[in-house]
Amino acid sequence: MRTLALASLLGLCALPVIGACAGSASHRAAAPVQTQQEARRRSPEAALVEQSAHALREIRIATAERVLDDALPLARAVVILPGVYQAGLMYSIHAGNGVLVARRPDGGWGAPVFVSVAGAGYGWQAGLERSRVVLVITEEEMVERLLSGASLDLGASAKYDVLGVREETGVGRLTTEQPVMTFADGVGIMAGVAFRGGALSLDRGRTRTYHANPDQEAEATARTANAPGLEVFELWAALGVIPELPGEGNRFRRAKP
Repeated sequence: MRTLALASLLGLCALPVIGACAGSASHRAAAPVQTQQEARRRSPEAALVEQSAHALREIRIATAERVLDDALPLARAVVILPGVYQAGLMYSIHAGNGVLVARRPDGGWGAPVFVSVAGAGYGWQAGLERSRVVLVITEEEMVERLLSGASLDLGASAKYDVLGVREETGVGRLTTEQPVMTFADGVGIMAGVAFRGGALSLDRGRTRTYHANPDQEAEATARTANAPGLEVFELWAALGVIPELPGEGNRFRRAKP
């Protein structure tokens, strides 16, 4: 009996040691996964997705009369450029990076793919400007062309200010059928037209790096619900329902998913 009691006591004393060893081994096994997730979270691509979500939310809130909220249900894709930089005097150059989110076949929002914009303009303009831009694309054919690698020529566009948020529509089809609606908030002193001569194109390198799938084409990626990080859910949330500002009357500003 004494032997049995002693063995039981020794077994109980050994449990914390065994548990500590198991916990240490589990921590060592989990560490690489946590490190990989943290590295992805700190990546430039993840940061760009997060910045795009913030920009979209803030531009939606700032847009007068819920114009952007009303445009989102019509969208076949939305392009968010959280930082388009433009500098010039008589001539200007502008460049920036962002994300494109397209509709999935079931109507929901797909995984983000990366895009870039670059171009040059002319006219009487002076200064340095940084704008955050949202493009609402309502034509499926245009989305397919972008995802296949074709560039979208933004062309000449006219802008006007509405409570600090610019809304731009280009000439020709853009003023009649409106396949693209553009919303932007400018920060700077540029006095001319913001988006002349610009071209929007797919950034395959960033897209493959972010989704860690070099073999999948951007068009296939954009039609999935793949979410490499939590920032994608933040972006999808920014495309959905956001709170109303105080005094706007309703509790929520809604955009149908």
